[in-house]
Amino acid sequence: KKIKEVFVDIPAPNNPAKREYFKIPDNTQPIVAISSDPESTETFINIYWKRDPLVDSLSMSLKKYESGIIQNMISYMMNNRLVEISKTTDNPFKSAYTKMDKFYVSTTKEAWSISAYPTNNDIINATKAMLIENERMKRFGFNEGEFERAKKNILLSIKKRYNDRKNKSNGDYGNDLMSHFINQFPIPEIEWEYDTKCKIINNMSLHTINQWAAQYISDTNMVFVIMAVNNEGEKLPEPNEISSLWTTVKEMKLKPYNYKVNNQALLKNIPKPGEIVTTNPKPFGYTEWILSNGLKVWFKDTDYEEDIIHLYGYSPGGFSQIDNLNDLISAKYAAKIHNRTGVAQFNTSELGKVLSGKDAFVSLSVTDNYESIGGSSSLNDIESFFQLVYLKLNDPRKDLQVYDNYKTSTFEWIDNRLSEPGYVFQDTLKALNYNYHPRTKSILDSELLEKADYNKGFDLVKNRFKDASDFTFFITGNIDIEQVKPLIETYLGSLSSTYTNEKMIDHKIHPPKGHIKTRFKEAMETPKSMISIRYTGMHIPDTDETRIQGEFLKGILKDIYLNKIREEIGATYGVSVSYGINPFPQPSYTFTISFNTDPDPIQKDILIEIVYEEIKKIKKGAPSQASVDKVREYLLKIFKERTGEKNASYWFQGAATLFQYGVDPYTNYEEFVNSVTPKMVQKFAKKIFKNNIIEVNMDPE
Repeated sequence: KKIKEVFVDIPAPNNPAKREYFKIPDNTQPIVAISSDPESTETFINIYWKRDPLVDSLSMSLKKYESGIIQNMISYMMNNRLVEISKTTDNPFKSAYTKMDKFYVSTTKEAWSISAYPTNNDIINATKAMLIENERMKRFGFNEGEFERAKKNILLSIKKRYNDRKNKSNGDYGNDLMSHFINQFPIPEIEWEYDTKCKIINNMSLHTINQWAAQYISDTNMVFVIMAVNNEGEKLPEPNEISSLWTTVKEMKLKPYNYKVNNQALLKNIPKPGEIVTTNPKPFGYTEWILSNGLKVWFKDTDYEEDIIHLYGYSPGGFSQIDNLNDLISAKYAAKIHNRTGVAQFNTSELGKVLSGKDAFVSLSVTDNYESIGGSSSLNDIESFFQLVYLKLNDPRKDLQVYDNYKTSTFEWIDNRLSEPGYVFQDTLKALNYNYHPRTKSILDSELLEKADYNKGFDLVKNRFKDASDFTFFITGNIDIEQVKPLIETYLGSLSSTYTNEKMIDHKIHPPKGHIKTRFKEAMETPKSMISIRYTGMHIPDTDETRIQGEFLKGILKDIYLNKIREEIGATYGVSVSYGINPFPQPSYTFTISFNTDPDPIQKDILIEIVYEEIKKIKKGAPSQASVDKVREYLLKIFKERTGEKNASYWFQGAATLFQYGVDPYTNYEEFVNSVTPKMVQKFAKKIFKNNIIEVNMDPE
């Protein structure tokens, strides 16, 4: 109704173009398309089995609805298999996935597809493995263990969506309407959808699923599309080599997929609980509990999401606590796979089986200054969630096979990445920004990876989480305090503490002084100049004022550059303007203007001069009141949208920002935004736009 209201005055065209639907022809022999790109960083293989979609008259029918659920079920089970294969010692592909969808952009053909990134760019071996798994699915289907796991987890996702129905966003409604209009997707009421999907899945049989899966694979309508890395001296396979693989696979003797159910308990022995020794009121309605092991918990009971609890915990120190550079590199590589190895005796595949039907997710992270843990869970699975938190912190799993697979794919990725101009540009900017400090050297380096010691790195990462007394946790959810207390005391209060009281260590990583200009050339498939101008500085405190004034300055300059460089001159698609403050270990800031343009040296220099000239103008004379008001209106609009939702992320951000940085991002935000004047923006511009500038200019060879 609203759309009709807004657009009713726009006249319809007199002779509108007729929308044509082009029929994709069938093919009896496989179609094989192979291409390579010098700037491609990874080889990508797609295999399609085309088929006719349901006729239009059934597009809004229950049959179509049911077919979509069956397709999702088959994709889910097949993707689980592909994940397990990608983690084997001699994995043919680094990752792979399947789905039933439109054939490219066609609305007249759909296709069952499998896509993969091959290991070591071995196209033949990866393609053969992809075909084998689809042929295995056709011959033997899936087993009861796979089927039951899929049913549990898909029903779980349906329930989550239903329980969160009151928090559906405007964007979700918009996407539903668009899909309905363009693709005839149904948009029933959530209650009907929940009830119907549950009935369909609960009444579904494995026999039916396997019948559908077998129909996906045929000898006709096959299409292979391979987009390869263009490595010098490496010969790509011929189309007939690819198509003949299917004949080979069909003649192979295969066995059904070996899927074993894991019914073990996640945690065999419940740890001895600690206890809450102190209770304090905290901002934003939080309650702080200090546990007997020194760990702090900020808890807030919310009712914005009916069936979910969120958790975030952090501790200061991070990689800054590691002095030795070789140890630092080993730790950074180990941290990359820390969430891929599982916990205790469970690798990630087995952990997924143990957690079937449970909504519990936890991940760890280590950065330069912090170690942290985060996750969420449904209320029904809250004990499993806290057990998983406990195991992640107390008993992480070391897995050399996962690390070896990671090394293999990373070596390949590093070699390919060097051919991507965008990566070279960003790596140069980063190196200059940190003044080539050895601690900031990119770990995407084959020599460093070769020297890394996973065993040493694993121990260093595990050591980051050994002291519970250093951690502060923020927990929000629609759960009663008396319910959550015993879980916190048992699974957080039982964690060990060393009471080391670690801090972030300042390794004197500072940007260079003066105006640094770096110009270089790089081979490019599509010639363009990439330009970045970055102002840096120290001793700007991280406060409400500096954050908000920086946002005003960013918004004003972005608008100016958009009009002058893009609209008036037409020299670029857009200009990126970013601003950030890093409060630790010493307050520092960056203000960056970046854009891509034609490599013509005269035009390029004109654009660079415009960037500097507009900054000079703001420093000499305050921006217009209209410019300030425009940014003010935008900031207040975004703030009201964010605070209007007040979900878990909102409370996390407020409490964690206040605790970590001493900055309250909410309480006085509107008041300060409304107080900003052109003179204040000018004064702030003078403060940050000084003589420490990093200018990087990359041109095509």
